[in-house]
Amino acid sequence: MKKVLISGYYGFHNTGDEAILETLCKELSDAGVEVNVLSAAPEETQRRYKVRAFNRANIGEVIRAVRNCDVLLSGGGSLFQDITSSASLYYYLGIVILGLIMRKGVHIYSQGIGPLNKRFNQKLFSKVISKAKSISVRDAGSYDELVRLGVNRVPTTVTSDPVFLLEAAPAEQGAAILTQAGLDVTDQNTLVGLAVRPWGDRETASGNFAETADRIIEEFNVKLVLFPFHHPGDLDFTFEIVNKMKHKPFILDKQYLPSQIMSAMGLMHINIGVRLHALILSACMGVPIIGISYDPKIDGFLNSMGLNSVCTYQNLQWDKIKEEVINISSNRASIIEAITRKTQESKELARKNLNQLLEEINR
Repeated sequence: MKKVLISGYYGFHNTGDEAILETLCKELSDAGVEVNVLSAAPEETQRRYKVRAFNRANIGEVIRAVRNCDVLLSGGGSLFQDITSSASLYYYLGIVILGLIMRKGVHIYSQGIGPLNKRFNQKLFSKVISKAKSISVRDAGSYDELVRLGVNRVPTTVTSDPVFLLEAAPAEQGAAILTQAGLDVTDQNTLVGLAVRPWGDRETASGNFAETADRIIEEFNVKLVLFPFHHPGDLDFTFEIVNKMKHKPFILDKQYLPSQIMSAMGLMHINIGVRLHALILSACMGVPIIGISYDPKIDGFLNSMGLNSVCTYQNLQWDKIKEEVINISSNRASIIEAITRKTQESKELARKNLNQLLEEINR
């Protein structure tokens, strides 16, 4: 049995990244692969996904994990960027370098590449990644970034996010989660989901989102469900928003498996999202989405679904959001049909990419 070590932003209670990990753990295990994970919370990762996990902050454990694997899988997510800091870039490149030194098969899997703004970082990234066995990126913009950085000697595939392969938990689990939050889920037409994140000017943003949330409740007479995707970051920001609101929304303040969150999002009439994977999970459930952009990856995903962001995080426009809610309510059937078709295309791309990876692993 081949051993695969997965390196990514895992164990940090980020639902989007955990959705990638949940997908990979299930898919690889089902294919007869032994899965190992570098995690910030190894015991929790082992319990959640029934795999072996190592402490990503313990250099001894990291070295042992890399030494004992056959294949190093770097991804998915947006690991190779320096917009937040160079430190994380060096960490993930360091793991790749370890794999190369120990002569493991290194694969860069379904990643969003960049932005890489510093010249040294660009050169280092290009030199290291050019030694991988294969690269797959989740959008055309990431492929263009690889070309710009001169990474052109490694077989590269443009695919879709692996979360398109995630299976939702049974509907009754999603309903139970919403009921636990105090909701009556008998009338799904009155449920609107909202997934936000802190970014930039936190005080201004929380006020703008509070005003937008109140207007959604007032003008459409709906129950607003807030989905914090990152604990504690998004959860704290969500409470900041709620404290500025006139009306009471419902908050999923506990942590659940991504597949369970997916099930709950599937019970919404519409999902409005800043978080990329909130939009992906909603689309996978056939629920219409309204995207608010804070990063090019949001626009890239929406464009792949035949959609555009209604506005930006920095410039929330209620009129645009309201217009799109009305549009979805008036054209729901055709919009769901289009989302379902685009989602199926993305699932097929993700499945093809995973099958190619499995072939590489088993060589």
